[in-house]
Amino acid sequence: MSFVVVLVGSLAYVGYRYYREKRVENLRAAMQAEIAAAAQGAIRYFHAPRALDGGSGSFMGYQGVARSGKKKRNTRLTAGKLLLDTENGAYSLVAVAPDSALIEGIGDLLGYDAVNPVKIRAIAKARQVRLVIVN
Repeated sequence: MSFVVVLVGSLAYVGYRYYREKRVENLRAAMQAEIAAAAQGAIRYFHAPRALDGGSGSFMGYQGVARSGKKKRNTRLTAGKLLLDTENGAYSLVAVAPDSALIEGIGDLLGYDAVNPVKIRAIAKARQVRLVIVN
């Protein structure tokens, strides 16, 4: 009888861990798509001429366009100017340099360290976006 209890308990624990890991993995994938789209806005600014309110080959002056997604949550802390707030995460413009812009996304679920939330950074350059999973 005790073997059955241990077996059922172990299976329940493994099932819960699998569900939690898949949920965090899916959140990271959704956040990567959203932060890449936000970084594309910075790249469009970089390439647009000043006459069209662009940077003419520089990210300096980029402020982003604040917009809301489907579901806004006010519980997330952001490090810079809020660009986008969705049900997956809040994305903010953290730093701007002449040749790059740094955008950071913070989600609701706990990340790899099981203490801090999922965090992803996007570094927008003239022709590419580099994604870095922080947590």
